[in-house]
Amino acid sequence: MNGYLKNRKEKGINILLKNFLSGFTTIFVLILVLNLFYKQIILHYSLDDIYRKKSSIRFFDKAERGIIKDRNGYEIATNINSYNIYVSKKLLKNKNEVARILSENCIVDYFTALKKLNSRLEWVPIKFNVEENLALNLKNRYQSIIVKEEKTRYYNKPEIFSNIIGFVGIDDVGLEGLEYKYNKILKGKNGYISYQKKPNGKIYKHPLNDDKPAKKGKDIVLTIDYRFQEACYNIAKDYCEKYSAKKALIIVLKSKTGELFAVAEYPSYNSNLHGLGDISSYKNYATTNLFEPGSVFKIVLAAAALESRIDTSLLLKEENEDTLIISKRRITDSHNFGKLNFKESFMVSSNIAFVNLGKKLGKEKVYNMVKRLNFLSKTESGFPGEQVGQLIGIEKCRDINFANLCFGQGISVTALQLVSAYNCIANNGVYINPKIIKEIGNNSSIKNTKKRVIDEDVALKLKELLKAVVENGTGTKAKVDGISVAGKTGTAEKYIENVGYRKGYYISSFAGFFPADDPEFTILTLIDEPKNQYWASEITAPMFSEVVKRIINLDEYRFLVQEDREINKNGIKRIAKRS
Repeated sequence: MNGYLKNRKEKGINILLKNFLSGFTTIFVLILVLNLFYKQIILHYSLDDIYRKKSSIRFFDKAERGIIKDRNGYEIATNINSYNIYVSKKLLKNKNEVARILSENCIVDYFTALKKLNSRLEWVPIKFNVEENLALNLKNRYQSIIVKEEKTRYYNKPEIFSNIIGFVGIDDVGLEGLEYKYNKILKGKNGYISYQKKPNGKIYKHPLNDDKPAKKGKDIVLTIDYRFQEACYNIAKDYCEKYSAKKALIIVLKSKTGELFAVAEYPSYNSNLHGLGDISSYKNYATTNLFEPGSVFKIVLAAAALESRIDTSLLLKEENEDTLIISKRRITDSHNFGKLNFKESFMVSSNIAFVNLGKKLGKEKVYNMVKRLNFLSKTESGFPGEQVGQLIGIEKCRDINFANLCFGQGISVTALQLVSAYNCIANNGVYINPKIIKEIGNNSSIKNTKKRVIDEDVALKLKELLKAVVENGTGTKAKVDGISVAGKTGTAEKYIENVGYRKGYYISSFAGFFPADDPEFTILTLIDEPKNQYWASEITAPMFSEVVKRIINLDEYRFLVQEDREINKNGIKRIAKRS
């Protein structure tokens, strides 16, 4: 009996052990299978992903820069295809060898190449705008040297537009002008294209690699009309060379909107040199150069006088009053004009008469008008680096300072500030800030600041004064057959920093608008340091006339010279005789 129980017990233990071993074996096999599955399937893809990412190479995808156009769609700053050479650090095996190859193929010299390759960049730009034959000679021949055909900045008629547009560097980053100010808008967003690197160094596209295509920058449309700009540039060039001047400038403003149709200066520079020219010529003269305006500034005192209702019939200059002595300084006129009333003083531009007028008005009224005509504030035109006028504070203004101010010396302004002040008179006393940008990315950008700064009746009287200057005063050479012109001459002694006023150094200008009664355009012509002749009546007045003639020869502006012009006013058509 005991033997039977013993055998049965042993048999149960064997069965239990057998089941345990069977279960353990099953679990062990299952673990092995799962482990193999993990390693062969799951881990394989994970390791593959890790390896793919480590061996991934991103090639730089350069964004195309936005185009800058004139108001008619003419492309001033555009893009052309060019060959650019880069080196990928991830594909680079021997810096010295690559530097030697680049040097031998006349891309850059050996030491320049080595310096670039020692930079921290993974994607090293070596040279842009490489000649096609040199670039193609390297293409696909060397593993780490990448030749890419990309869009590169190019300027049409660069000398004509350079003072407005500026330029980009060889890396297509804006460095001057509108290219600089609106660089973020124009440059777009760079992207990349991903490749895989095989152990042997060759690259290929992987279906799982992510690409980020470059995004083109926004286009910008200017208020400039290339026909106006080109004509004004050629006139500025002719007059600058004729008088051996330092600079000639012409600004044309659409009177009723403040849109700049031309801002032309000579000498200029070639934007396609990307900053390799004379650095002193890069700045926009119209907005960054401060100068003393001279007699064109007399509209400020004239406006203050008319607003104050000063008796304009009173004499401002006596018969034999040919010199004023103020603070031991002499103030004279260009000629002995004899007796002069207010209108006559303005027409012949008498300094003595306007100093006497200033005494009657007082400093406060004159300073107030200077401020209202925006000479002490930026025009907000859209140009970079715009300067503001400079004038000594009224509390520090001595008698001689104020006397000089009365005929436009002792105050510094920009050309754009000056033409904008005249445009205020053209618009019957409403100041409209000038604008250079018309559209950004198909969205209108013209947001004019319009504010009345002079009463309309005062502005209309100023117009009559400016017309008289052209008809019978110092501006007779600004006349144009068939067009009524209003304007004022200015011949200012030039102040040289750290030197003072120097004999023979002048800035001559003429500011005005046409047609005088219903202005279409407001214009400033200016010549800096002319030689042999410097009177504005002789050089910048005829220069103004030449600009007007070029404009009215354009088909859409010939109506301005018709014998009878139809003017739609208050919905009623009437015939306005030519004045």
